[in-house]
Amino acid sequence: IGAVNAYLIGNRTNLGAAVTDGLRSAGVRNIARLSAGSYAALSAKIAREMASYPGYSVRRVYLGANWVDMQAVAALAARRTAPILFVRPRFVQPAVDSVLRDLRPGSVVAVGSSITETTARAAARAAGTTPGRLGSDGPYVTSVVATRRSVRAGLSARTLFVASARSWPEAMAAGPVAARNGAPLLLVDGRKPSGGRPARAWITANGYRYDRAVVVGSPRSITDEVQARVASLLAGP
Repeated sequence: IGAVNAYLIGNRTNLGAAVTDGLRSAGVRNIARLSAGSYAALSAKIAREMASYPGYSVRRVYLGANWVDMQAVAALAARRTAPILFVRPRFVQPAVDSVLRDLRPGSVVAVGSSITETTARAAARAAGTTPGRLGSDGPYVTSVVATRRSVRAGLSARTLFVASARSWPEAMAAGPVAARNGAPLLLVDGRKPSGGRPARAWITANGYRYDRAVVVGSPRSITDEVQARVASLLAGP
């Protein structure tokens, strides 16, 4: 892809010298590392790094209290260049409170149903705004809501990215790639073809919009049976 800049997200135990050497041999010249003692502090540090870019201001942030909710909103957040901040369901960690007070985004959106209204209001109050919410009633409903908003936000390519709600690393990685390709990301049950009914219903209702699906992950994440079911739903009756 011709990248000359890269971020290593995590400590040297997880991303050591071999990774750095590999990036340099691939032509990456500028390598920076972002690490912190907690997921909340790391998410706040990433938001601050984003805000440091000339001409960019943080207008919206998404709050996630678990991986699956953050997966669901990954492509939408990438499309809107909005940070995802990690909070606990019942409280906002100091690092997140601090970054919200400093960056003052105009919109603070709690993702999913895990984050209490008290927590959402506390986060929004730190930013000087009122809270919003995206999704509820489980990961598949939340993913469908995020996918709808992604389409309205301009992710309207005729390709649908699909990842498993049970495999957070692959789904999180898929979000920015989907957004880069102008496509939404939908989470499905990667193990059970009959699982994730809201996601299956959405594909059935909207399959005519898409020429193909990109299934992200190995058969361990999304089985061949689930992949075949997605293809069948896209094809229609």
